[in-house]
Amino acid sequence: MNNDMKSKRKKLCMLLASCFVACTGTGLYAQEDGLRLHFDFEQVNGTSVTDASTSGIIASLKNGAKVEEMGKYHVLNLGNQSGYLDLTEKTGALFKEMDSYTVSMYYRVDENASLSGAGFFLWSFSTSMACTASEGKYSAYRLNAQRFANSTGGYQHETGIEIGGESEKGRWMHVLYTQNGKNGTLYLNGVRKGSNSSMPANSENFNASIPYVWIGRAPFSADNYLKQTLVSDIRLYGKVLGTAEINALSQITEDLEHEFRYGTPGDFTALRTAIREAEDFLAGHAAIYPEAAVAIYLDEINMAKTLAEEGKVNQNVIDKQIKALAAAQNTLKATDGFEFDDEDVVEGYDTDKGFRHPGALHTDEDFERIRQQLKDGNAKVIAAYNVLKNAAYSQSNAATYPVETIVRGGGVGENYINAARGATIAYQNALRWKIDRSEEHARHAVDVLMAWARTTKAIGGDSNYALAAGLYGYAFANAAELVRDYEGWNAEDFAEFKRWMLNVWYPSCIGFLHGRNGTWENSGGWGKCPGHYWSNWGLCNVLAVMSIGILCDDVFLYNQGLSFYKYDQVGTFVDPRTANPILNDGLTEFIGNLVVTTQNSELETGAYGKLGQMQESGRDIGHAAMAAGLAVDVAHIGWNQGDDLFSYMDNRLAAGIEYLAAQTQSVPNLPWTDYHYADRGLAWWDNRSWLQKSPALGEQIRPYWGTVIGHYEGIKGVKMPFSEMAYEKMGIDGGGQGSVSGGYDHMGYSVLMNTRDFAQPDQVPTPLTPVMEYNGTTVPRNELGGLTNTYAIAPTNALPVGTIVTLKPQLPVGTADTGKWKWNNGETSKDITIVANKSGVWRVTYTNEKGVESEQAFTIAVAGDCEESDIIPFITANGNKLQTRTVNILYGNPVTLEVQAKMGWGYYTWENGATGPSITLPNVTTSRNVSVLFIGQGGRKQKVTFHINVQIARPDITVNGGRYTDSSMAIVEQGDNVTLSVTPSDFMVNGSYLWNDDSTGDELVINDIQTSGTYSLSYTAGNHSTTLNYQIYVKDNNYRTIPVGYYYIRHRGYDTYLTNHGNGTVPSFEPKGREENKAQQWYVDNRPPSTACGFMSLLDQAYLKDDGTWKTTSTRMFRLSGAKGITPLAIQKSARSGKIFWNVDENGNINFAATEEPNDYPFEFIPIEGSSIPETQTGNHTVIRKLYYTLDGIRTTNLQKGIYIRQTLFNDGTMKQEKVVIR
Repeated sequence: MNNDMKSKRKKLCMLLASCFVACTGTGLYAQEDGLRLHFDFEQVNGTSVTDASTSGIIASLKNGAKVEEMGKYHVLNLGNQSGYLDLTEKTGALFKEMDSYTVSMYYRVDENASLSGAGFFLWSFSTSMACTASEGKYSAYRLNAQRFANSTGGYQHETGIEIGGESEKGRWMHVLYTQNGKNGTLYLNGVRKGSNSSMPANSENFNASIPYVWIGRAPFSADNYLKQTLVSDIRLYGKVLGTAEINALSQITEDLEHEFRYGTPGDFTALRTAIREAEDFLAGHAAIYPEAAVAIYLDEINMAKTLAEEGKVNQNVIDKQIKALAAAQNTLKATDGFEFDDEDVVEGYDTDKGFRHPGALHTDEDFERIRQQLKDGNAKVIAAYNVLKNAAYSQSNAATYPVETIVRGGGVGENYINAARGATIAYQNALRWKIDRSEEHARHAVDVLMAWARTTKAIGGDSNYALAAGLYGYAFANAAELVRDYEGWNAEDFAEFKRWMLNVWYPSCIGFLHGRNGTWENSGGWGKCPGHYWSNWGLCNVLAVMSIGILCDDVFLYNQGLSFYKYDQVGTFVDPRTANPILNDGLTEFIGNLVVTTQNSELETGAYGKLGQMQESGRDIGHAAMAAGLAVDVAHIGWNQGDDLFSYMDNRLAAGIEYLAAQTQSVPNLPWTDYHYADRGLAWWDNRSWLQKSPALGEQIRPYWGTVIGHYEGIKGVKMPFSEMAYEKMGIDGGGQGSVSGGYDHMGYSVLMNTRDFAQPDQVPTPLTPVMEYNGTTVPRNELGGLTNTYAIAPTNALPVGTIVTLKPQLPVGTADTGKWKWNNGETSKDITIVANKSGVWRVTYTNEKGVESEQAFTIAVAGDCEESDIIPFITANGNKLQTRTVNILYGNPVTLEVQAKMGWGYYTWENGATGPSITLPNVTTSRNVSVLFIGQGGRKQKVTFHINVQIARPDITVNGGRYTDSSMAIVEQGDNVTLSVTPSDFMVNGSYLWNDDSTGDELVINDIQTSGTYSLSYTAGNHSTTLNYQIYVKDNNYRTIPVGYYYIRHRGYDTYLTNHGNGTVPSFEPKGREENKAQQWYVDNRPPSTACGFMSLLDQAYLKDDGTWKTTSTRMFRLSGAKGITPLAIQKSARSGKIFWNVDENGNINFAATEEPNDYPFEFIPIEGSSIPETQTGNHTVIRKLYYTLDGIRTTNLQKGIYIRQTLFNDGTMKQEKVVIR
């Protein structure tokens, strides 16, 4: 036994001698102050267990519960069925009289035991054996939630303290509860977990006997018994124990765990036989199984061999290991035939998909028309533009207030209006830039968008989060679409913004569309109800998903959003509908359900002669008007990409719009068919669901009627009489405004963006309809892939790579073909056949005999060719869950690996054949990499690899008494006392030590340390050995300076170099480039006695600022810190306090303000060979750069004879400007 283990065991023995004397009939507990009851399980006769040392109470073992020997202890085994210990009414009588008391005991839940469900009580004092919601008083602790509670009458009247979550399994735990009057405190393993000052006191609560005092049984008749659990040392004190007493008791768990494993050595014969059989099986079969699965089986073999070689563990440990070997072999056999297919995992994404940009709500053609209208003096457009210019949120100084979590609904902390306003500011400023090219508005739009993207991490609230996701997601996406071509929005920031839309907004939007907050599937409820939500919920999320698809050039996402509008994902829609009432059994944003039914009406003198009540027409006029406006935007976005959703399903939307417009004008006698809506938690078929019997009437004018009139009358030449009435009532509309949500439901400015003259017959484009042929099938639609979406996670429905598809735009019957077809890929035939090797938008333009163009787009999503999801890796080990892909664990310890794909709705496959987002490796014995594939909705494969480093012992460092576990590096002050030590794996104890100074103790002590140093330890246990290296840095409290000159700045840990990527982007650390690569060459400038220094990039002569941005003039914003005896440095801001030190991650990204103290000294400044300090001097000023401009102010490097303006930049940041003559 090594010295460390000896000292621990000695301390435990002293504790045992002072507070836990076992194996004696009388013991010392009779004299322990306040102890009123103590079951140590030493006195057992059949099913009777006696507290001989304290109370004399005789308890009874029930239903197979038994007392077992566990080394020097005896413990209660509750068994696998319904075993429990009855402490009898006498214990209840003791407890009843106590208002100041302590309950203490130890327990060990088996690793494979279940704590899922109701019950699992460790102890209970109860007046009833079958308490209910309101009857039965009790005081109890249960392990499924780690909750202690006193009840004055059933579970509805509990007062408690809850840790939450299931109890830890697989090791001994100590739980202790104290109460003094009404003040209760719960401890777990000596740590205070919670308190409550309103706990019912026993003398007030229990006015009758407490006959039911049980260990392992619940005071509720239907609850689960506690199974596969050992219990030790049950105590009841008539006082509240002090901190020292509680700590002393909690430390016994380590000795209990030791005795559980080593108390009485078992028979290893069967284990050795099992090992031989396992090795023989593996020798003959390993090649047919996945390597990762074989590694897990080898872990169990290695664990078994370690136990057998040691020869000390209990029989129960041996038996468990034999079972574990058999189970691991069965798991291995189940992987026969599995292949981990990661061959088509690709990096990056080609965004050239054929989308029109900008191409959501507006196009460049719109802005060209508006600019011409303004130039031509169009009064309506001028007035509309003035409304935009005068809007508060269109100003380039409009303030925005990003929040980390956008909250809508729930009534607490709601802040969604900030997001609504932020998106509005960005959109309105973007409009101004697109119209008048005012850069200050483009810049502000981008600044607002990036401020939100760098702040907001989540969307929350109650179910109303889905409205926030849809409404403001589509607004942010449309704003960004307008400024995507602004040169001042650099590519890196634009990419960051798109990832934000994909990571924060898209998951919430598609999550709602897929699941309807659980009401679609409605598992365990009253039946599936996909139509539970009103149409505006689905419509706004369709808008967001389509807009994000366009913004991110993702055809799958675009098709996915579109599919909810165009196709009946579920339900029994037929056209025409003849049922009365109509039953709502499908998604309400689907156009067939959105416009519930259509019919010819004498009231409708235009709009193709039909009116159609909408899904919210019978709800109220405000929501009905909102839904119509959202549907108009869906159709408008489709139109801008070349898909005529306005005319889809025989112009169904026009019938709905006209109906809604008539409602807003309170037109009487509108046609109506009664309609069942699934409301109040009821399915559409429930006779208690809402039966809508008439249209809601009343004025509700929202800012989208300009879009309606602009399209139907201005493009198609179709009169919309009721819409005209709403349009006139609206007048010149503005955009987002006000303090309530309704002011931001629509983007507005519909008159400005859509004013056109009424289209005459010779100006109307010829309508086109799509047909596609593939795999021997002809379909009358223009999309493939991403079209089937339900609550179920299913394999991708994207088109397989290489599918041959014929695209066939159709002219109206009887229309002569002019033959003037032009596709966006350059082809000029009417029909084209493509091989779908990539996702894309194929768009054809047809020119009719009047010279009017019309379009038809075909959007094809090919499996795997879509945006990837950000995947967050987690590792749970050593009791901690961390976001990382790399972990150090001790030999034989478990580790759980988990990945979370932010875009969701996909499959996870691990290389050992397991599925699901996480796997647990129960006993890892060898270092390895473990990979998992995530296959997203669009078929995109992504691979994440975890790195597990197995140690037989972990390094620890103690500085001035403070211990840092699993640490091999420390930064200390000169004069500190440092101790280096290790913690061996539980399976690698009793090893030998050899330090680099040839000492052989279990620790190396360095008192009064003066300089930095490297130390090493060779640790050997059995057939295993390892070398641990320690680095101790002694901080130099004086700043360092280096000579002025040219350097490469290298990160030692990653062997990467500080790199300027140009274009004003944030630098990072990258692998070494060519020797002449100026992107990695830096001029380091300092001016003693100041210790501040500056870094100027030789790529563009720009100076790096302390936030990662750049400055064209000299600046010194950094300092260098070091440690005694070494040359590598830490880089920090020039400030002397706060978070000032750099940190570089494994991907080379720099956090310029990571920590308040250095966590390493990783940077080397390597002089560039052959470089020298600039020799050109003006007085004391060093010339940094010279720039030349023509007399017109244009920068040039092509100097010819003539006169130029020369700017000379000096190292102090000053600049001299002069005219020079080049001869």
